[in-house]
Amino acid sequence: MLSVVHKFLATSVLLPSLSAASNIVQLPTTGAPPPAFYEVLASVHTWVNTYKEFFRTTALPEVQSKTTTQTVLLESCRTFLARVERAGAKTIERCLDAIMRTADRIHRELLTKSDYLPKDNTVTELQATRACLTLRDCLHHHIELLRRSLPPNDVRVIVAALALRVQALLMSRTKQLRINTSGALILMQDCEIISGCFTFLYSPPSTTTSGSSGSSNEDGEETTMVTSPSKKSAAAAVPSLPSIPPGAVLVDNLGEIKAAFDDLKEVVGLFIVPPPNLAGLMNEGFLSTQDRNELFLYISMRADFRTHGMISPWVRNIFTDVREDVGGGMEEEGTGSGRPPSVPRASSPSPGGGSPSRR
Repeated sequence: MLSVVHKFLATSVLLPSLSAASNIVQLPTTGAPPPAFYEVLASVHTWVNTYKEFFRTTALPEVQSKTTTQTVLLESCRTFLARVERAGAKTIERCLDAIMRTADRIHRELLTKSDYLPKDNTVTELQATRACLTLRDCLHHHIELLRRSLPPNDVRVIVAALALRVQALLMSRTKQLRINTSGALILMQDCEIISGCFTFLYSPPSTTTSGSSGSSNEDGEETTMVTSPSKKSAAAAVPSLPSIPPGAVLVDNLGEIKAAFDDLKEVVGLFIVPPPNLAGLMNEGFLSTQDRNELFLYISMRADFRTHGMISPWVRNIFTDVREDVGGGMEEEGTGSGRPPSVPRASSPSPGGGSPSRR
C-alpha cells in the first residue's frame, strides 16, 4: 500500500510541483526566481519532511517484526525520496542559474567604465559602486527567501554554491574594465561588500527556521527522529537523505569560499601595487598558480599598461616576449603572426620575486 502512496506522492504531487517551479526560471529570458518559486520549495520540503516523520513514527513500527516487509518498505521509501531529491537538485540548479543571470545583468548594466577609473587617481573618499550595492541587495533578497523556505543545512549548501558563482563573476569583470589605483581600492571595497553577503555561512546554523517543519537537535541540525524508546530502533533504519543531494551543488569545505574571495582580492592587488613590485607579487600565493596568459589579461587592464599609446616598458620587463606590432597590437618575439594584446606567450617573471606558494 505504501508503495502506491510513494508513487502517487512522487508522480502526482511533488515532482509536478518541482517541474512547475523549474519552468518558472528555466528560460534564459526569465528573471530571478519570484517569491512563488521559493514557496514551492518550502511546500515540497514540508511534504517530504512530514512524510518522513509519518514513516518513522507510524509505518515502520507496524512492520517491525516482519523483516522482509520492513526491507521492502525501506527500499520503497528510499527510492521515493531519491526521485524527489534528484528533481529538487535540478530545480535548485536552475534557481542558481536564474539568480546568476540577474546578477550578471545588474552588474553589467550598472557598472560604468569610469567606476574603477576615476579621473583623480588619488586616494580620496572611496565609495562602493552602484553596481555593487544593487548586486548586494539582490543577493540578500534571494538568500533571505531561501532561508525562509528551507532548513539551515540546505541553505548553507545552496548559498555556498552561489558564492562561488558570484566570485567567478567578479573575477571575470576584472578583465573587462580599465582600472587605476584608486579604482582598484574601490574594487577591493566592492569585493568586501559582496563577500559579506556570505559570512553567515561560517556561523553555526540556527536551531530554528521558518522553512523547516521538523524539530532540531542540539547541534542545530534539523531532525524528525523520534525519541520514544519503543520506536527508536525502527526510526533509525529510515533512509537519512538530505533534502538536496550532495553531488548537485555541494561545497564540502566552507573554507573554499573564503579562499575563493581571498584569491579575488589577490587579483585586485595586481591593480594596486606599483609596477616594480608586480613580478614578485605574481610569484606568491594564488597568483603563482595561475597561467601567465591569465595574469597578462589582468595586467592589461591596468590604466598604466600603456604610455602614450604604447605598451609601457615595465610590461615588457615582466612579459619579455611581447612587443608592439605595426598595427598597434602585439605579437610574440620571433614570430610573424600577430596576437591580441591579451594573450602573450607564457614567460617567467623577472628575477627577485618571492618563492611560489600554493593553497
